[in-house]
Amino acid sequence: DELKGNVVEEHTPLYRIGTLFCATVFCSFLVYGLLALFDVNPTVPEFAELPLWKQIFSMAGASVWEEVVCRVLLIGVPLLAYHLLTHQGMDYKRYLLGGNIALDRPALVLLIFSSAMFALAHLFIWDFWKLLPTFVSGLALGYLFLRYGLYAAIMLHFFIDYLTIPLEVWPSGDLALIAVGLLTWGILLVGSAYFVYYILKVLEFVNGKPLLARKGAPVAVVTVPGGPTGIPGRPAPAPPYP
Repeated sequence: DELKGNVVEEHTPLYRIGTLFCATVFCSFLVYGLLALFDVNPTVPEFAELPLWKQIFSMAGASVWEEVVCRVLLIGVPLLAYHLLTHQGMDYKRYLLGGNIALDRPALVLLIFSSAMFALAHLFIWDFWKLLPTFVSGLALGYLFLRYGLYAAIMLHFFIDYLTIPLEVWPSGDLALIAVGLLTWGILLVGSAYFVYYILKVLEFVNGKPLLARKGAPVAVVTVPGGPTGIPGRPAPAPPYP
């Protein structure tokens, strides 16, 4: 239903993870594509020079520990301290595991701060051009932590880091190259649409109102015996934004 565009009451975590994955991959492709257009050659770490087992192990470790540091320690723990000081505390496990945390002003400030620290941390092995796509990815990861939990952020991080691992496992395999190539183009195609979609969602969040006009529901008419032909009833609520 979600992929068909049907109206649903709430998107599932897997839907959010998958669509944010496509959108963040497209964001990185867009940034590095524009750099290539202007003959800018950004620095890319030589991961391929590492033994395969070390690549796989390091990517798995990064997917977990970077999320623990950037999401739990930079969002959950400070938010816990703030809520304790303001007597708004929730279940303590929620701050460590994430999920169902309102995106209020303190959470929004910590989300932006943690995303900035996440981006700056990548400068040790990348370069300046990595800041923007990594910051955008940090926003997506932080949102997943707040909305669904730490596991969702780890899943998205894992999917991003492991996108090209099949090419390292089968470096001379034409089938793997074709499969990853087709998968990547599919991700970019879907990601281009969801990149725009999530930009609109952010703008709506900032403005506090929808940017696109929505069709109103038809007015219900109630027939009153012996009276006028009908009186307008209360309109049904508009469907939620997809």
